[in-house]
Amino acid sequence: AIGIGAAALGALIGGQDDARVVPQLVVPRLQSRPMPEAQAQLERMGLLVDIRFEPNEVVPPDVVVDQEPIAGARLEVGEQVVLVVSDGPMGILVPELGGSQVAEAQRTLANLGLGIEQRQEHHELVPMGGIFRTEPSAGARAELGGTVTVVVSAGPRPRTVPEVVGARTHEAFAAIGRADLEIGGVRQRYVGSEEAGTVLSLDPAPGTEVPRDTPVRVVVGVAEPPLTVPDVVGLRESSAERVIENLGLDVQVRTESVPAGDRRAGRVIRQTPLPGIAAASGDDVVVTVGEAA
Repeated sequence: AIGIGAAALGALIGGQDDARVVPQLVVPRLQSRPMPEAQAQLERMGLLVDIRFEPNEVVPPDVVVDQEPIAGARLEVGEQVVLVVSDGPMGILVPELGGSQVAEAQRTLANLGLGIEQRQEHHELVPMGGIFRTEPSAGARAELGGTVTVVVSAGPRPRTVPEVVGARTHEAFAAIGRADLEIGGVRQRYVGSEEAGTVLSLDPAPGTEVPRDTPVRVVVGVAEPPLTVPDVVGLRESSAERVIENLGLDVQVRTESVPAGDRRAGRVIRQTPLPGIAAASGDDVVVTVGEAA
């Protein structure tokens, strides 16, 4: 009996010791502190946190206004502290309007007792006419009867046609692509060897501001194909001149006497260079025309 009583007494004493070691935490003063900072401190102490938002005309949003229990109270680990946090001035919560059109947003705001203003800004992703931001932002409060500004996409910002006239063709095409523009078509124009392989002109012209992805038409220079001296022997003088000049060659006419009544009168008797010889634009072809004596 004595042993049982001693054991019971020991258990009682042990239970009293366990009760004495339960930690007691002193609740700190949290008013006027940012809500994330106050919440983090309480959680590090081992306390649970309940946050309640209330409108407040003076205290900025997300700042602690009050707490329960008050500073100095003692709690055990795992007990709860309520933080009363400012939600900003009392008013109407601005709804999420991103992606809406202006007419739809106007109806939504009117149903809440709010007016609307709009402003346009360029946006690379939001299609033209779509709302991508509001002022005040979604979730903030606006005064009843106040105005919400919706920022509407004006589409992507304009691009500038690059200054690539005179550049090598591959370099010009790369610059047009980097400017977020398209190659709208390529025409060739025969030029001298120095301009061959370069850009001669652009449409729209370099420096012009155009919408993104606008096609740009390009004229590039290519080397002239080799010319061949035509065969004009036997042709009348006027016909021979037309044939030679239409090829881009120059014609020089000389005359040679032929007997009266000779069918060669007024026609080309011979030519230099000979037919079939390669020539370049502007080269001379000398023709000798019969002239009746």
